[in-house]
Amino acid sequence: MGHTEVDCADPSPRNVVGKLPYDVKFRAPEEKRRRLQSFAQVASESFGSGSSSRSRLSRNSDTRAEDQCKHEAGRNRGEHDETTSQLKRSGDFNEVLEASEQAGGITRPERQMEGFRNTVEVCGFHGLGYIGSQYTWDNRQDGGRNVKVRLDRGLATSPFLDMFPETNVWHLQRQNQIIAA
Repeated sequence: MGHTEVDCADPSPRNVVGKLPYDVKFRAPEEKRRRLQSFAQVASESFGSGSSSRSRLSRNSDTRAEDQCKHEAGRNRGEHDETTSQLKRSGDFNEVLEASEQAGGITRPERQMEGFRNTVEVCGFHGLGYIGSQYTWDNRQDGGRNVKVRLDRGLATSPFLDMFPETNVWHLQRQNQIIAA
């Protein structure tokens, strides 16, 4: 099986909440099927459907312990035998892995970023890096009020990277708007 490349010459515009209107799924041949869990399921259990702008610091230790149990339980949920396995996820996760992925604005709590890092690890995902602009979102304000953040990213499992070792993620800029492809 050779290298597969997905070209995005005209990326889709974001919807009103700033999210790209698609999800990425790759179809693997029968012999490459894997039993993998869904990132979306574990991430929704970890972060809910809320934005990263809401702080999780007010949650007590019992709630955090319950979240960790959900992380662990998520290892066995979401496994499936379908030929279309979710080997790769990409898009706007509304969270950063490291403080260096944000310039300006209120500094994100380390605990919040750690929660996202833990979820990525539990799911067995690896960052795909990027080519292009460091940031994928910009509030377009001037001076000290400007905030830029890398909210969009590509993540993949080791089996995906074994099948597609030449995978790249491009951050494309279009008409003063940054789009992740």
